[in-house]
Amino acid sequence: MSSPRRVRGHQPVARHSRRDIVIAVSGSAAVVIATALLIWLMRPGPQFSVGTGGLFHRQPRATWLVVLAIAVAGLVVWAVLRPHSRVERRGLVLGAGGAGVLVAAILGGVFWPGGLVHHYPSQPTVPPSTVGPSTVAPTTAAHSSTSVPGTTGAVTSTSVPTVTTAASTTTGG
Repeated sequence: MSSPRRVRGHQPVARHSRRDIVIAVSGSAAVVIATALLIWLMRPGPQFSVGTGGLFHRQPRATWLVVLAIAVAGLVVWAVLRPHSRVERRGLVLGAGGAGVLVAAILGGVFWPGGLVHHYPSQPTVPPSTVGPSTVAPTTAAHSSTSVPGTTGAVTSTSVPTVTTAASTTTGG
């Protein structure tokens, strides 16, 4: 392979090392993966439904706690591993910093005002409809003529529809 051609007054084109290429590809892949993860986690649920959709929509307090803990852990790693850091025992400081962030996150979850995790009621399940004859009892009006005291012979008619509903029970979990 021949050496790069020189143009008068210009330096030859510098080639990138394998390390530079790996760093560039890894950074690009991390941006794409983080974007896809955030889109999936932030997806909205149905308009008037609580407790559905992505994790950011279902449990915003827990998500804030996790995101803040990851951000603080990232700052600890950056502060220890940067080139101008004066830390001598980096492994020990990283371990202690990680443990400190974990303990702070757990304490933040325990003492979060109003509670960290909220359990929303489940959506009611509708039984599947059957094709064919109706299984619902027809509503009939039961008429009764009654004379109300204190009126001048007025007759009132009351109709009471017959409706049956199935009671559903849910358990929190």
